[in-house]
This record gives sequence, C-alpha cells and structure tokens, in this order.
Amino acid sequence: MIDTIGRWFKGLFSSSSETQEAAKGSSVEEARSLSDSDYEFLFEQLLEGVGHGWQAPRIQRFFEQLGEQGRHDLWIDWMHRFATKVLASPSPQKELSERLILLANQTQYLPKLNEVGAMAYAIAQKLQQRQSQNPIWEYEGADSGGNASEQGQQVETLTMDELLARLQQDEALARQVALQLGLESSDPSAILKALIDQAQAGSEGEMR
Repeated sequence: MIDTIGRWFKGLFSSSSETQEAAKGSSVEEARSLSDSDYEFLFEQLLEGVGHGWQAPRIQRFFEQLGEQGRHDLWIDWMHRFATKVLASPSPQKELSERLILLANQTQYLPKLNEVGAMAYAIAQKLQQRQSQNPIWEYEGADSGGNASEQGQQVETLTMDELLARLQQDEALARQVALQLGLESSDPSAILKALIDQAQAGSEGEMR
C-alpha cells in the first residue's frame, strides 16, 4: 500500500507528462481495487488542501492527476460508505463538516465533480443537524477551581443525553452547573433545557 500511495503523490506533485499519462492509463480494475482506507487517505489530503484555500481549478487537478482513481462515480460510491462511518461516530466532527461545505462550494460548478460536492454537502448537513439536536458540553470536573489545562485536568466531552444521566447521578455537579448558568434550581431537566437554549442561541449568533 505504501508503494501505491507513493505513486499517487508522485502523480499529484510531478509536472511531467509521462507521470500524468501513466496515471490516465491506469485500468478500471486497479481503480476499483482501492480500499476504503485508500480513498479516506486521499480524501483527507483533499480536505486538508481545501482547508488551506484550494480553489476549484486546484481541486479539479487533484482528481485529474489521480487518473482512473479520480473517477467521480467511484468516489460517490465510496462517499456513501464514508457517510455511514462518519455518522455512526458520536464525535461532533465540526471541522470535518466545515471542510465538506468548503469542498461543496468549490465544486458546485465543476462538471461531474459537482456530484462529489453535493454528496459532501449532504454529509455536512447531517453532521450539523446532529450537532444542533444533540449539542455537547465540556466538563472540567465538579471540583474544578479554574482552567482545566492550567491544572492538568482532563476535559471530558459529553452529549446532552450523557450529561443528563450524569446530573441525575451527581447532585454536586448539578448544583455546580446550575450555579454557572445562574439557575435557582438544580433540577437536571431545567439545567439541560438551559444548556440547550444556550447552545441554540450560540448557533444562531454564528449564522448571523
């Protein structure tokens, strides 16, 4: 696999016509033999480039230099599997969703690649929808007296469902969070509602 990836990068960064012709001459069977991890590796490089300002021509060149491996129909097939994997993960994936949207914006007017962009946008929308429905909360510990990084404490990221369970089990934590939010009641349901309202208000502020 290392040798295969090495050939890809040679094609990506070499300007010689010989390398480009070799990539274009790759067989369909070779393209289909790429594993999901191969596609994911390449996609990470693409999103990294997009995150650093790649524009539409550079993105198109990325796929062209992959030869048969850059066929949009093969990428769409893989992206369906990628979406299933990403959406199954409980992590927020905020940076991923942002870069997927950037990719969608840059490819919307590119023939064939606009399908890849549309798929990227669909994945990003589902990620963002999940974030708004189940926002996260960073917990620094019930006895935290300051910044977690300064005291060497580990910040724990909880979904709202996980936080509700934690509040119901830990009265001291419930009182601490209620105090932080300026609530008179330390009822877990009231705390959860306040946190969700706060998260939604923050999302609306970012959209403006």
